[in-house]
Amino acid sequence: MIGFSFLNPFLLWGAGLASVPLIIHILNRRRFRILDWAAMEFLLRAFKENRRRVRFEQLLLLLLRMAIPALLAFLLARPKASSDDFLGLARKVVHHCIVLDDSGSMTASSGAGTAFDEGRRRVLQLVTGLSRTRSGDLLTVLLASRAKPLLHARPVTLDLGAEMNEILREPRATPDRFRPAEVLERVRKLDEIVGERAQRLSLYFVSDFRKVDFEGRNGGLDEGIVKGLRALRGGETRFFLLPVLRGADRNLAVTRIQLLGARVLKNVEARFEVTVANLGRRATEGCELGFRLDGGTRLVRRIPAVPPGGEVGVVFRVGFETEGDHFVEASLPADRLPIDDRRALAFPVAPHARVLLVDGDPGEREELSETFYLSSALDPTEDGTSSAAVTRMDDNEFGDRPLEGFDLVVLANVASVSDEQLADLEAYVRGGGGLFFFTGDQVDPETWNRLFWKEGRGLLPAALAEIGGDLDHPVPPVLVDSEHPLVSEIGDLMEGLLRLVRIGRWNRIAADPKGAPRLGDEARVVLRLRDESGPPLLIEGRFGKGRVGLMTTTADASWTNWPADFSYPVLCSRLVDTLMRKEDLSPRNLGPRGVRRFDLAAAEYSSEVRLLPAVERDDGFGERLVHAVPRADEPDLLDLSVSPEDGRSWPGAGPLKLELARTDGAKELRFFTVSPWPEEGRVEILRRGEILSRLPRDLAENSRWIEGTGEAQAGIFAEEGEIWRVLAFALLLFLLSESLLAWRFGHH
Repeated sequence: MIGFSFLNPFLLWGAGLASVPLIIHILNRRRFRILDWAAMEFLLRAFKENRRRVRFEQLLLLLLRMAIPALLAFLLARPKASSDDFLGLARKVVHHCIVLDDSGSMTASSGAGTAFDEGRRRVLQLVTGLSRTRSGDLLTVLLASRAKPLLHARPVTLDLGAEMNEILREPRATPDRFRPAEVLERVRKLDEIVGERAQRLSLYFVSDFRKVDFEGRNGGLDEGIVKGLRALRGGETRFFLLPVLRGADRNLAVTRIQLLGARVLKNVEARFEVTVANLGRRATEGCELGFRLDGGTRLVRRIPAVPPGGEVGVVFRVGFETEGDHFVEASLPADRLPIDDRRALAFPVAPHARVLLVDGDPGEREELSETFYLSSALDPTEDGTSSAAVTRMDDNEFGDRPLEGFDLVVLANVASVSDEQLADLEAYVRGGGGLFFFTGDQVDPETWNRLFWKEGRGLLPAALAEIGGDLDHPVPPVLVDSEHPLVSEIGDLMEGLLRLVRIGRWNRIAADPKGAPRLGDEARVVLRLRDESGPPLLIEGRFGKGRVGLMTTTADASWTNWPADFSYPVLCSRLVDTLMRKEDLSPRNLGPRGVRRFDLAAAEYSSEVRLLPAVERDDGFGERLVHAVPRADEPDLLDLSVSPEDGRSWPGAGPLKLELARTDGAKELRFFTVSPWPEEGRVEILRRGEILSRLPRDLAENSRWIEGTGEAQAGIFAEEGEIWRVLAFALLLFLLSESLLAWRFGHH
């Protein structure tokens, strides 16, 4: 129900001036004396015949002349329409809460700036409109990525617009994503603090309204949004949606950089795959994809046109001559949405992989041991310059050293292990360690199946059976899975190298009742014998977070001539690269709200650390000082925690570096990256009414979709704004009507 109140109620006394025309009319009637005059009889007779018409004309003029000063008094009192008060006697205070989307998609550019620039203008227009029409209400303004609001429950005054203009100069769009359900929960908590100081809540969302932010399962509205709206004052909140910068339909994005292989080793070529996706609705043209190491020289690859919803992967091969922290960065030509045109990946470069070789048959001479050729293939120099640092031990020594110090454990023709050793192995692989089995004449299939297969629940990727083959009639290996990481990108080379390899004996794989080999759920056969349907030779599977491989022949030359072939060291190095413990890069590659944490030795490092951009950037991020603090449980260690400011997102995406000062005066760099959500660049937006049509009816009735940029276009305050224009038009109409009627009646 719409009521009225007045900004200048004391001027309503002017409505009493409406009595002036009535008083003048009465006084004018008393001014005349009645005189009898014979000649007037004829006039009186005519007047009596027209008396009703004359009285009606006089009454109409009198009412118009009384309405004119009353309208003028109402106009000066500045009435306004509102459902929150009636005649100013029972005014309801409204808590206005404005949410400005500052997610990564708001960096989208147009001729007039970015979507976030337009959003700021919309907020300023809202605040200005409130300051003119809703004096005494309360205002809260918050950015979607910040826990702390820019303003909270600030009384609305005429100067609030100027203050808001200053407040909004500092914020920028961030790499964070827009989470409406989380924002609604924050609004609820802020409104609870306001409590009974306000009797109603009006909520305003200023956003580009990307579908990925608002849609839930099956294309409907996210259930969290509906629940969040119902939680606001029992679902009686007024909800206004103000869209900005609509209509983009193209966007090519770098959505991922991943390391192919377990980790990066010094002086060993590493492979990185960059995924470029078309998140728009139109096909893109071919373009150049750049790739830089540590912000240095830029490598370029040409990528083809990408259809809508499609993606392409590009592999870059690079090497690193120094160990320690490094980063790579991929970039596309700038487009309208720059937030996803770049993506970086930080990682450590290790001096070598740590490999433990457990020899089940040491032999009478060194060259007859199971691990002799394997050790020579992995670490031919034995001086620490190879990509693998090999530790060899007999199977009776196995268990004396903790496995966590190794990236890959190889069991070569090991007959058995103790229950304790088996438990250590399972824990090691389950936690991410790599394990590889070579069989041999020491292996009893029944024992291995009991220890390592466990009916598919153990470490082995396949169940073993009896020994097969004939040393006098060896057969060649055949590559059957060229897409497997062990041989990907070198499949043709490997097929050529394997032509001279011969396998004389091997362990068969047990078969199920239907004759199919008994393989683990995620096991893949990479090599077979004789032909593509022959016995499995090389099988790879998973156990927990780790990877496990099985070679059904020996690591030495007793069953095969493979150790003397050129392909042997190639395959061994790929085994290490694929199966060894995978480096967890997530602590170094953060999301928009991520925190980088690690420990420093208090005796070696200063507690003061500089945080800097690793490359030049234009998001305003500058140098910051971060302080490491001693750990309460271990005073010899410093706990370094690097995060965005409290309750905020990182201000921009890209690589960052920490400059650590050592006590010996040297400087040390640690890199990490901040990346936006990979789906942030999807261009599909919610059109007018799409949100409202998906809201429950009771919520939709209190919601409005507001197009336009100005207050007059938006019409947000039309229901509860001043109506002086209507009264001014009515006053002019009454004045004109009075003049026309007075002239018309005067001629009768």
